[in-house]
Amino acid sequence: MIMKKIAIVCLLLAFVGQVTAQVRLPERPNRPKYVEHDMLESGFWIAVEGNVSSGVVPDYTNAQRAGGNVVFGYMVNEFMKLGLGLGANCYFNNNEEVRKPTNQWTIPVYFDIRGNLITQEVRNLVPYWSFDIGYAAYDGFFFSPTIGIRIGERRNSWLIGFNYTFQQLDNKRINIGGIEKDLFPKNGSFLGVKIGYEF
Repeated sequence: MIMKKIAIVCLLLAFVGQVTAQVRLPERPNRPKYVEHDMLESGFWIAVEGNVSSGVVPDYTNAQRAGGNVVFGYMVNEFMKLGLGLGANCYFNNNEEVRKPTNQWTIPVYFDIRGNLITQEVRNLVPYWSFDIGYAAYDGFFFSPTIGIRIGERRNSWLIGFNYTFQQLDNKRINIGGIEKDLFPKNGSFLGVKIGYEF
């Protein structure tokens, strides 16, 4: 009787061993962990911006220009973002009274630093600042501080800003009554508006 019970238990254990050996649990998928881009507090970012501006130098014919640019950068945190920008600007009234080049287009390449003035963690509208410094082909050295507002989330925001741009201009000199005079200023000052999207 005991032998019969031992044989039945051994038979059951062998059967259970066979069944469990054939059952395989599903493996964990081999894919990267999902990350919500909007929630990242640091990482890469891109901004696409358009701008219009007008010269504000007294006693000279002032130029008006419009352009666009794209900035690729890294966000250290929401108060400090570093980037490199590339753009194109077109002078509307590109003539001998405004600047020397016959090409009305310039191509700025610049370093961009920007950030929020207050946290955007719980707000959809915050003030921001930006500072660009670089060189524009067919013009020269420039720098441009901007102050404005961000509308949206931390990583997806519309940008509206007011900026000042100091721009070196390729100058032309003329002789008036034996006196050399700049036909237009060597340095331009522009006030403008920027509208863009940052993600």
